[in-house]
Amino acid sequence: MKNINQTSSVGRFKSLFKRWKSNKESETQFVDLAATDGADDCGKYCEAIEYALTRPDVFNIAITGPYGSGKSSVIKAFLKSSKHEALQISLATFASASSTDNDSDEPSDSASNSSTINRQDVERSILQQMVYKENARKIPLSRFKRIESPTYLGLKSLYLTAGGLSSYYIYNHISDITKGSFLNPSTLSNALDIGIFAFTVCFIWSLVRILYGKSFGLSLKGLSLKNIEIKPSSDDESSILNRHLDEIIYFFQKTKYDLVIIEDLDRFNDHEVFITLREINTLINNNSDIKKRVRFIYALRDDMFESTDRTKFFEFIVPIIPIVNSSNAIDKVLEHTKRIGIQEKLNDQFLREVSRYLDDLRLIRNVFNEYVIYQSRLEDASVETLDRNKLLAVLIYKNVYPSDFELLHRNDGILSEILNLRNELTAKLETDYDQKIEQIENDITIIEDQLPVNIQELNSIFIMAILEHLPEGIELLKDYQGHWRPLEHYKNSDDSLRSVLSSTLITALDVGRNEKYFNPKTKLKECYSLDAYKDRYDLIINKTTNKKDEHLQNIRKLREKRAALRKVKLREILRHDYEKLNKFFSKLKGNSDLARYLILEGYLDDSYYQYTSLFHAGRLSPSDNAFLRKIRAFNTPEPTFQIDNPKEVIADMREEDFGQDYVLNIKIIDTLCSNSSLYKKQLTMMNEFIIKSFAKIEDSIIAYYDAGGQVGCFIRQLMDDYPSFVLKATEGKYAYKHAALILTHLESNKLEKLNGETSRFKEYLSSNLKEVLNEAPELDAEKLVVSNVNVKDLSSIHEHKNIASKLVEEGKFEINTFNIEYIIKDLLNTGSKSDIETKNYTTILNSGSHGLINKINSNLDTYLIDVLNKLGQNKQEDPETIVKLLSKTNVDIELVKSVVANQTLKIPHLEAIPKTLWTFAISNNLIEPSLDNCKSYLGEDEYYDKGELLKFLNRPNVYSALSSKQLPEKETEALEAFIINAKELNNDAYQAYLSVFFYSHPDLPEGLSDEKTLIMINADVLCFTATNLNALSGNEGLLVPFITRNIDEFIQKIDDFRVDNLTYVDLLSQEISIEHKVEIVKAINISMIEGSALAQAIASIINIMMDERCKDSDLSGELVIGIMNEVMSEQDLMALLIKFGEQLSKDEIKNTLKNLKGKIADIVQKISGHVKLEITPENEKLVKLLKTKNIISSSSKESHEIRVNLYRKNKENA
Repeated sequence: MKNINQTSSVGRFKSLFKRWKSNKESETQFVDLAATDGADDCGKYCEAIEYALTRPDVFNIAITGPYGSGKSSVIKAFLKSSKHEALQISLATFASASSTDNDSDEPSDSASNSSTINRQDVERSILQQMVYKENARKIPLSRFKRIESPTYLGLKSLYLTAGGLSSYYIYNHISDITKGSFLNPSTLSNALDIGIFAFTVCFIWSLVRILYGKSFGLSLKGLSLKNIEIKPSSDDESSILNRHLDEIIYFFQKTKYDLVIIEDLDRFNDHEVFITLREINTLINNNSDIKKRVRFIYALRDDMFESTDRTKFFEFIVPIIPIVNSSNAIDKVLEHTKRIGIQEKLNDQFLREVSRYLDDLRLIRNVFNEYVIYQSRLEDASVETLDRNKLLAVLIYKNVYPSDFELLHRNDGILSEILNLRNELTAKLETDYDQKIEQIENDITIIEDQLPVNIQELNSIFIMAILEHLPEGIELLKDYQGHWRPLEHYKNSDDSLRSVLSSTLITALDVGRNEKYFNPKTKLKECYSLDAYKDRYDLIINKTTNKKDEHLQNIRKLREKRAALRKVKLREILRHDYEKLNKFFSKLKGNSDLARYLILEGYLDDSYYQYTSLFHAGRLSPSDNAFLRKIRAFNTPEPTFQIDNPKEVIADMREEDFGQDYVLNIKIIDTLCSNSSLYKKQLTMMNEFIIKSFAKIEDSIIAYYDAGGQVGCFIRQLMDDYPSFVLKATEGKYAYKHAALILTHLESNKLEKLNGETSRFKEYLSSNLKEVLNEAPELDAEKLVVSNVNVKDLSSIHEHKNIASKLVEEGKFEINTFNIEYIIKDLLNTGSKSDIETKNYTTILNSGSHGLINKINSNLDTYLIDVLNKLGQNKQEDPETIVKLLSKTNVDIELVKSVVANQTLKIPHLEAIPKTLWTFAISNNLIEPSLDNCKSYLGEDEYYDKGELLKFLNRPNVYSALSSKQLPEKETEALEAFIINAKELNNDAYQAYLSVFFYSHPDLPEGLSDEKTLIMINADVLCFTATNLNALSGNEGLLVPFITRNIDEFIQKIDDFRVDNLTYVDLLSQEISIEHKVEIVKAINISMIEGSALAQAIASIINIMMDERCKDSDLSGELVIGIMNEVMSEQDLMALLIKFGEQLSKDEIKNTLKNLKGKIADIVQKISGHVKLEITPENEKLVKLLKTKNIISSSSKESHEIRVNLYRKNKENA
């Protein structure tokens, strides 16, 4: 054991010394792939092997480890320091031959090789490597013959010649030899014969000896006699080793080998060979003629034998820890990159990732050996686009999949098929995007179809819904102002239709002028309600709903993605169809993960040819050749067809090709445009072809727009040669894209000139700016300004507010409701939707936007017609705004009137507007109702219109305002006089005005209606004179109120006025004081009241007399008796008697009591005794009165009754 340790220590020292020495040698960029003797730095492997070899019972030793783990290097390290005679047998030659159909040396492929390489081939190789290892002279009896190089040819030939001559000489003297005389005498004189004889004997002996020895190497393989074939029995044995076992035993007998090392035998997955070798090992060591112990060392992978089979088969196993595996391969990779000086030039992340797929040190070494050569040659060839990461990826693929890489040179194989998927998958993706875009466009069409085209159509739909619930023949509907309007009016008046939908009762008029009624809230479906109308109205006003905007945004994104497909890297294209890709990867023999990684990460792509062959000037790539072959066969390649060397392709194209659609290849157009001076003629032909065939080849132009690199130059060249291109472009199906690029790339002066030559481009931009800006979101707004656009819908470009602001500032927009609303509400944020709808012009003037204000003021007629006249709710313009409009001189005044007539806010001062419009303002109620305005208009002679003033004063808002405060004392006489005599005023207005008059008028106006006269009376503006009283006599409806309103004056002079009793009676029913009524009652002559008026008069007088405020002293007894005589009710009579009894005499009271019935009448009718009355307040008051008048003697209360004691008759009479 001590010797073993000493040996391993010596080995380690030698290994370290050699490494130190090698570092001193000049370094090179190449490394060999052979096994190294420095694999056992620590010496443990050698120590383990040495230990096994010293054990007497160990004959079969296994060195195990995966492929590339360094088994051969460990063996080499061991043999370097070992004194054993080792016979090395390697089957790598067979492995390489067997793997011609497999790019990997993995064991999984070995089974498939068994069909072509059987066990006899393997054993034959083992036997051949064993026998042919040694010189034929060392094993002369071996049956395996070989060509030997002759040695000592001259001597041997001389020896044979001498032997032949001597033999001939002896043969001629054979008779002398037989007689015995040839050797006699044995003297010096006969020495020649004796020598020849001796030499001949030696020669014959050596010849026989050689022939005898050669006979052992002969073998009978067979004897064939026509139909009979004879073979030795050993020829049928399946094992060649067993068949030649004697040869093997003989080999070890004659040689010094005591150690046999067998490598790569595990590649064939044949356990029988191992069993055979183990048996042979046993036979060798048991053979008595072999005086040494022969041990077999097998280098094989760990999984060659399962579990216990391995430990039973081998007496000692040495495991090898792999030098390189997928987890630490990066260290070796980095070591080699550093060694050849490319570490900084390669992507560190790529190196780390790709290393996970490399676990064979020899393969790693070879990859970098080849990298050095490829890099040097490619750089010498001035390949400017050399990507060192891609070069390394190509070489890794070349080493791991050599067969497929070889096919790649012929545009064949798995990798070639994968790389050629670009066009197929790109076309598929383009189709997918086209289908998605088409679907979204269909959705937009559906959204637009669901909405009416405009407000008029929407109004028509709702009007028809209303008419469905009304009888036929309806011509007119009553609006919110009470006016009859034809149906056509509601189609154009949003406000009128809204009022109809919001009302609870619609009044309609048919052709027979019959009114029909309809409740829209209960009859109409919800989809035709006011809320539904508002929602759909807003959708139309906004035109583009949020959903439509979202769809348009998605279309733009999809088109951008589609356009970018041809520029997308191959790896991204491939990732869209993993299923198809996996079918190709599954065809790769061995592990396809590495290929999958290299391709899907983009390290292997369709630029591979740059790294697999040298570039020469003028060379056409395979893709270039394919393009030229196609056009020569009159097949038009796709515009995106890959061309690698466009200048060379252009040089090979014919002149007429530039007038065909072949020329529309993206790379060709780029090259022509970027070298316009060189290819001027070709460009002219191409542009002429584009103009002539525009409709047919528009898709190809769009493809160039999407992927070309010289789009600007292309547009400018085309427009310079053919300005009419703009007409075709704006009529094409991709007009928005053409327009966007023309705007982007054409110079401003040319755009301005273009606008002067044709209005088509401007008109297209004005209507489709949203789509154009979606294609060119970074467009310079100044380009639109010089193009003199007149944008129809600014809200459609709300995503481009900077551009919208610039266009507004320059006034480059159409005057319409939508644009103004967008500018005010969204762009400037200076007004609400309500402001825009109700006071549009005011909101504009207050916006602070000079561009907007100038645009409107410069085009007032258009603004009034297209905006204000269509805004049914625009009725709240500020008075200052109305004044400005009415004062404008650069506008049709009739248009102004049509707009101003509906305003609800009033102009404070009539004098602020031209006098020519005073009557218009008065007639349309535009003036604030004030005394000053009325006085001003009334005092104007030239433009005064009495009828319009009366209409104005008749308006509720006017008389409500004017009657809200007392008229001033001065300067209103003329206005009051006008109003007092204004018979045309309605009663409400008349009453309102008179309620605030300062002056009273002495005379009643002639011809004034009773209603207005009554209003004058109630307003106290008519003087109370006898003249006026007489004028009203006979008209109780006016006289009584007149007296009532002036009751004090009437009472004071009651005797001076001629008033009949009936008027007095009417006055008693009025709301005047009791004192006034008493005075009136005093003036009544009851006897003069006749007819039906008597009862009314009596009732009125009784009511007055019974009032607590009327004292008994206020009325004469005569009046009281007269009233009491007329009273029919006992209750009233009793009440009058109690109230006014003190003024009556005893007899008058008795007479009155006689008219009563019951016990009360008994008081005066009974002769003597007493009368009992029910206790009531009235009875108690009556008894008290009678006692005071001495009509009864006394009274007392008994239980619930009053006992009234009467006088005796004689006393009463007395």
